[in-house]
Amino acid sequence: MILSQRYNLYISSCHENGGIYHCNLNRNGEIEICDKLSLPKVMYTVIKNNSLYAILRSPFSENNDSGIVRIDLCENGSMRTVGEIHSTKGEVGCHLYADNDDLYAVNYISGSVIKLPDTLVIHKGKSVNITRQNAPHTHYINVSPNGKYIYVTDLGTDKIYTYDKNLNCINTTSASLGAGPRHLAFSDDGRYAFCVNELSSTVAMYKISDDKLILVDEKSTLFGGNPESTEAAVRCKGKFVYASNRGDDSVVELSFDEKGLKQEKRYDCGGKSPRDFDIIEDLIICTNELSDNVSVINKNGEILSELKNIANPLCVSYQHTMTLK
Repeated sequence: MILSQRYNLYISSCHENGGIYHCNLNRNGEIEICDKLSLPKVMYTVIKNNSLYAILRSPFSENNDSGIVRIDLCENGSMRTVGEIHSTKGEVGCHLYADNDDLYAVNYISGSVIKLPDTLVIHKGKSVNITRQNAPHTHYINVSPNGKYIYVTDLGTDKIYTYDKNLNCINTTSASLGAGPRHLAFSDDGRYAFCVNELSSTVAMYKISDDKLILVDEKSTLFGGNPESTEAAVRCKGKFVYASNRGDDSVVELSFDEKGLKQEKRYDCGGKSPRDFDIIEDLIICTNELSDNVSVINKNGEILSELKNIANPLCVSYQHTMTLK
């Protein structure tokens, strides 16, 4: 496998002495650490306009609120200038979306959604799993493919919420009872949304019709694997959907067309409890939370390289650097 470009990777470590590791992924699929920005308990990162935005789990001494900080990225990918930390006004902020000057986030424990600085919506309700769904647990936020709406998944209420950009609720979509919707991914043409359901270890495929999500199909991601697994992340590349299974310690590939989903392939994640991953060209970059390592896997299932001793790696973000001749 030869990459067409080099990539800067940013691996978040959710540890008191953790932070964000800037890494280089070279043309042979080898990964190496370039530098580290020390920050406490980084939950999630996203890149927007040459800035890296990071959620910190509990950066304030006076309360348990999470916070968002903006970090400038240099031309060589290094990080500089940590700005002011802005409160998410809730506990365990776990996902964010940056839209030009607007920042949105969700707080898992508080079951809330915020458009910074202070437009806050608190969800209500619960679902059938008395252990995991006794209260709202917002888990993901992003813009719709057409740019009009904001999607929020709530694992606790088994719903996907559709908001306008001022967080007025436009619509809700019910997941299967007890499924626990966690994250979304979208097809390249913007016609379909794929929801990874944490508690049922399934992927649900929805057709997007303006502000509505219409269920097309739902398939298991376990491929006969560990029934005690829970799902974590989802990505869509071309005509394939990928999802990670904690417990089964796998990343799986499903194909899709207008009729639905089909199970295709299972990849060993190269560690324990794959919290996040992404697909870069034909490589899978996987953060394995409980084994403290990051693995680079090709489509033959081979582990090309690995970073060890990164405590509790939760998230990977990336950007390319330059085209190789």
